[in-house]
Amino acid sequence: MATSKDKESYSLLSSYIGLHRDKYGASPVINKYKEKWAMQSLIDDFGVEEVESSLSYYFKLPKENHPLSWFFNNFATIHIARLNAEKDAKIRAAARQKTYELRAEYLNGLS
Repeated sequence: MATSKDKESYSLLSSYIGLHRDKYGASPVINKYKEKWAMQSLIDDFGVEEVESSLSYYFKLPKENHPLSWFFNNFATIHIARLNAEKDAKIRAAARQKTYELRAEYLNGLS
């Protein structure tokens, strides 16, 4: 009987297959039974949400063919890069908002 960890692993592997199919138009050939163990290890260490977010981020990177083994072997780097990109996006959004407010204040003062 499949445990919840097995279901989570298979779900993330299905997400990988879907992302690969969307990007390249073909499903990758993977051994789900073998790869579920690596996915379970990532889930145990980082949690399902973090792995899923990093998997989506992985397909935004300029990597050729996006192999699953490369994702597993370089997960920590991908994860840190995703967190830094999210942090940078928040900082830039705050800076844009501050610039908008300063510009509006300046233009209102001129009228």
